[in-house]
Amino acid sequence: MSQKIKTQMKFLDNTIEGTFVLPDRTITNFYVDESGEWSQWGNTDDNLKKTIKELTTLIQLFYYTDL
Repeated sequence: MSQKIKTQMKFLDNTIEGTFVLPDRTITNFYVDESGEWSQWGNTDDNLKKTIKELTTLIQLFYYTDL
């Protein structure tokens, strides 16, 4: 059974910034811009890899919606 990753974010001028809260209660910070550039930090490498699906969804949000 997979556990849900909670996302808290805010939309700024052509960017999304926020945090992912993993099931183990650790926090990963992230940044995504409208060109698809992204960054994440503040957690172990293994935990950073667990949020790739969520980051991909946010990047697609910029390409396929009109924010």
